[in-house]
Amino acid sequence: MLSLKGETRVEYFHVECDACGHYVILSNLRWVGGVPQIEATCKECNESGDFKLHMPTWLTIVSGEG
Repeated sequence: MLSLKGETRVEYFHVECDACGHYVILSNLRWVGGVPQIEATCKECNESGDFKLHMPTWLTIVSGEG
């Protein structure tokens, strides 16, 4: 299963594969049962997974209010 980690570099937030450290591709932002969810893919490990976004943290971004 794909595991993610986030890291701040200067003014950019990078989302990386926890296993290999390579960047992941984030896609398919959607609402599932009232919760925002994304798909993350690591091309290096050939792994992907769906990840729910914590509502208080991501609400304004995914709702278009931010």
